[in-house]
Amino acid sequence: MNQKFDIIIGGAGPAGLLLSKELSKYFDVLVLEKENVGKSHITCYTYQDRVKKYKMHDAVMSTCDKIEFRTIYNHHFMIDKCAIIDKNILLSRWAEDNNSEFSQENISDVRHYEGSVRVITNKSEYEADLFIDCMGANSPLIWKKNLVKFFKVWSCYGGSLTNLNPPDHLQFFPMNDKYNTYLMHYNFGPSRMHAVLFRNLAENTNPVDIMSSQFKSVMKRFPGAKCEEILFGNIMTGALKKTALDNMLFYGDSGMFTPSACGMGFNQCLQTHQKMSKEVKQHMDSNQLSEKKLAQITPNVLNQNAMDFMQIVNKVGFYNNTQEGWKNGVDWLNEMGRDSKYWMRNEFSAEWGKKALKAFFKTNALVDIAKTVPASEYYFIVKTASRILKNFAVYEAKDLFYRQRKGLADRKILRGLFGDK
Repeated sequence: MNQKFDIIIGGAGPAGLLLSKELSKYFDVLVLEKENVGKSHITCYTYQDRVKKYKMHDAVMSTCDKIEFRTIYNHHFMIDKCAIIDKNILLSRWAEDNNSEFSQENISDVRHYEGSVRVITNKSEYEADLFIDCMGANSPLIWKKNLVKFFKVWSCYGGSLTNLNPPDHLQFFPMNDKYNTYLMHYNFGPSRMHAVLFRNLAENTNPVDIMSSQFKSVMKRFPGAKCEEILFGNIMTGALKKTALDNMLFYGDSGMFTPSACGMGFNQCLQTHQKMSKEVKQHMDSNQLSEKKLAQITPNVLNQNAMDFMQIVNKVGFYNNTQEGWKNGVDWLNEMGRDSKYWMRNEFSAEWGKKALKAFFKTNALVDIAKTVPASEYYFIVKTASRILKNFAVYEAKDLFYRQRKGLADRKILRGLFGDK
C-alpha cells in the first residue's frame, strides 16, 4: 500500500524548502529531492533589508552598495544595499527548521487518481491530496504534461575563486562572443570571489557541457587565482499554459515564477512563499483542489502588473539577445535613474510601472522590436503594455504607440487594441 501524505513537494531548493517549512506547521508534508537536501551549486544575492526581514544574517558573505551593468557601449550603476548570500547555509537551516519528512528520490511521474495524486519515484510510490512542483528548470512534469507556453533559460557556469582581491560591488561584464555571454562576479568573503558566466538559451541544456571551456578563458583574467568549487545551474523564466492541474500546483522556477533577471528567483520565493502557503492552506482546509480552484492561487499571490511587465522585458530580450539589445537595456536602466533598483527588487508600484514602460519603449522603440520578434509576440507586447497603461489617459497610450509604429503594416492591430475605427 502506498504511503499517504497530505502534501508532497517535489524539490528542496528555496521554493520547496520555504513552502514546506510553512505548510508542515499544519499538514503532513513529504519533500522529495533527487540530490542532497541543503546543497546548491549556485549562490545568489538579495538586499540588506530582506536579510533583516527574513533573518538571514548567518548566511551573508559580503555586502555592497551598488550593482554595475556594463556593455561595450555604456554602463549603469544601480544604487542599492545588496547582500551576497551563501545559499547552502540557508537551505540547511530551512531544512532543519522544518517539520516535513525528507527523502532523496528522483520523481519520474505524478498522476491524478480518484481525487488525489500518485507520485512515482525511482524508489517508491506515494499518495497525497496535493502535489506541489518546486523542481525548477529540470521539472519533468511541465514538459511531460505539455504545460510550457513560453520559456527561456539563463544557463550559468562558473567557480568560487580564492587567492585574489575581490571587487567591492556586484558586476556584470560582456564576454563579447557570438552568444552574447556575460560574466558576473562579486565578493564572497576575504580573498574570495565568485565568477559566473551566464548565457541566454532557447533550450534547457546542461551548462557544464556548453560553458566549461569558456570558463577556462575567464580564469586567465585572474592570474594566481585558484578555483575551489565549480558553480552551475539553470534559471528558467517564461509562462505556463496552466498554473495548476487537478490536485497539482506549480511554484518557483517550474511555475515560471522567476522574473526575467539573474538572482530574482530566490528573491521571488522570499517575497511570495508566505502568501503562497496561506493560499494553499485555505484550499486544503476547504478541499478545493480541482484545477479550476487551484488556478486561482497564482494570480492571488503574484503582482500581475509586475509579471506582465517582466514578460515584455522577457520577450524583447529573448529575441534581441545581442550587444545592441543589451545596450538598449542599459540605456533603459539609465533612463530610470535611481528608480532602476525596483526592477531587480521586483517591487513595482503602479506609478513605477508606468514610468518604467514609458522609459522602456523610449529606449526599445516598437519599430525596432517589430523587426526582431514574431508578429504574435509583438501583438502580446503591445496588448500587455496597453493593459498595464490602462490608467494612462487614452491619448497618451495612443500617442506612445502610434508615434513609434507609424507606417508599419500591422498598425491595424494597434487600432483594434485601442478601439479606433
